Amino acid sequence: MKSMTGFGKGSFEKDGVVSTVEISTVNRKQLDIRFNQVSEIRAFEIDYRKVIALHLARGTVNVKVVLTAVGGSQVSINRELLKKYTTDLTEVAKALGVNGELKIADLMTLPQVIREESGGIDPVLANEVTTAALNLALESLVKMRSFEGEEMRRDLELRVDSLMTMVEKINVQSPLVVEAFHTRLKERVAVLLKDTIELDEVALAREVAFFAERSDISEELTRLDSHFVQMKTLLGQQEQPVGRNLDFLIQEIYREINTTGTKASDSEISKQVVAFKTELEKIREQVQNVE
Repeated sequence: MKSMTGFGKGSFEKDGVVSTVEISTVNRKQLDIRFNQVSEIRAFEIDYRKVIALHLARGTVNVKVVLTAVGGSQVSINRELLKKYTTDLTEVAKALGVNGELKIADLMTLPQVIREESGGIDPVLANEVTTAALNLALESLVKMRSFEGEEMRRDLELRVDSLMTMVEKINVQSPLVVEAFHTRLKERVAVLLKDTIELDEVALAREVAFFAERSDISEELTRLDSHFVQMKTLLGQQEQPVGRNLDFLIQEIYREINTTGTKASDSEISKQVVAFKTELEKIREQVQNVE
């Protein structure tokens, strides 16, 4: 099991050309790969996407590629953009009545004011070093996502154990619900009749049987146990993405526990159901970050 959050970096150099690739990922239901634009390798972007898709199944993936030629890189200032920044910021300051001076050091940090130009790097060589750097970055990223995934797995397993304990308590309490109803019903009928009419045991048994059938939660508890087994199996997966399956299971578990609380008509079971839902919500939040 892997987390969808992570960061990886890789660098590779050949023939005086260095490619540095940084990959950061955050959670998302689908795989969404976003590249910064580097002219020398733009034609190879589809190939990089295929490589990334072999390692990652879900998440927003931000890929930053920096190409430099050793001794050949040039830094330039985008004067037209800098001039526009200055004009726009001055106008905004006047409109808002904000006092203060624009400092050149601050202006230099604005996006794309400073440009690093690689100066005619051969695209074939650029692709070669970038592919190597990308694989190194992916290797680093996958290790981090696996490490975080293992931490999440241990936490989720403990939480699932907690849910199983709650269901066991519900299972123990369930037979007592019918017995308690039988006792309460018999006492109420006896008070109403006040010994004027003989208690109809057959009618009483019929009402108890009807209540028992209406409040029977054995099927829900059985399905919950089955879902827990499936969840434990998914949590033990090392390679295959399990996030979608876990998310679906949580929906099914919520449906079963909700029905259990509705049918049981018992205060003790209701307490366990509320605690169950609270813990299940914590699990659901965790699962949103599972690949």
